[in-house]
Amino acid sequence: MKRACIPMIPQTLFPFDDVKVVKRYRYRDHLEINEKFRFRVRSSDCIGVLRRLIHGDYKTFIDVYVENNVCSYVMSTCKEFGPRILISITDKGDHLELYSECIDVEILLELLLGDLHLFVEYEDGYRGSAPYKKAFVPVEILDLNIAEQLYIDTELRDEMRLSSIKNIDELVQILKNSREVIVAIQCLNEIPSILLNELLRLGMLGTKVYIVTQLPSEVYEICNEKLHRMILLYMDLLERASKNNVKICISNIAENTIIIDRKHVIVVDFTQEKTSKDFRRIIAVEDTTYAQNLALTYLRSCLCSLNLVRRIG
Repeated sequence: MKRACIPMIPQTLFPFDDVKVVKRYRYRDHLEINEKFRFRVRSSDCIGVLRRLIHGDYKTFIDVYVENNVCSYVMSTCKEFGPRILISITDKGDHLELYSECIDVEILLELLLGDLHLFVEYEDGYRGSAPYKKAFVPVEILDLNIAEQLYIDTELRDEMRLSSIKNIDELVQILKNSREVIVAIQCLNEIPSILLNELLRLGMLGTKVYIVTQLPSEVYEICNEKLHRMILLYMDLLERASKNNVKICISNIAENTIIIDRKHVIVVDFTQEKTSKDFRRIIAVEDTTYAQNLALTYLRSCLCSLNLVRRIG
């Protein structure tokens, strides 16, 4: 079935603007999907998203899965700093091309497709002074059978023993086997260095790592720290994260939380007991629905705070 094309590509709308490609990359080759790849991270929207894309129902895809996940701030600033392209979808035969000058389509596809987004190729660049992000979705993953396999794989019981975690060393060992880690922490001055170093190492090795926090000016009093110290910690984290493929996002944080592969949630007080390395408080939540919803909440915050409108070339 031939998919219809929405003619919203930059060459059509802005024929006189220079386009500069900064980098192009992918995490896994789509040929690996037919081998012994074990899916771990799924999205509850995956099958619905694939149905829309397979049948060329791009308008519904944009209405339901794009605009509903993009915050109103980005929607309004995308128009204010226009002309900008919020999202365009083009059928290229062997792949679908998703293009945006307002949102990071890699985060969007990770949110919507889970592990399937690893087989998509991405491109960063500029159209004139406007940064853009492009995704090349191979037709090989536009297959509901693959989506069903994703659900089967992620339903399998894994070997994580979260209830036995008592200290930072045991937590780090658990994270070594993860494919997606979302860490929400209000006070950056509380994050143990051993945990931060492991998150940066995992990001460099290919694990999708998000650290979600609040702006220093919002929390320095709560964190019992001087503002300039919190700003320095935040700036240092941004610099180190950018070198290790770790994304730093802004959101409201109620409590320190770690979400692993959208299946496991750990609520933790990083304060350690004086007589041991054990955490003062740690709660493991084995509820996939809760983990999915919480992960999507933070990924939507990342889609908002890491928007492209705020960057000018």
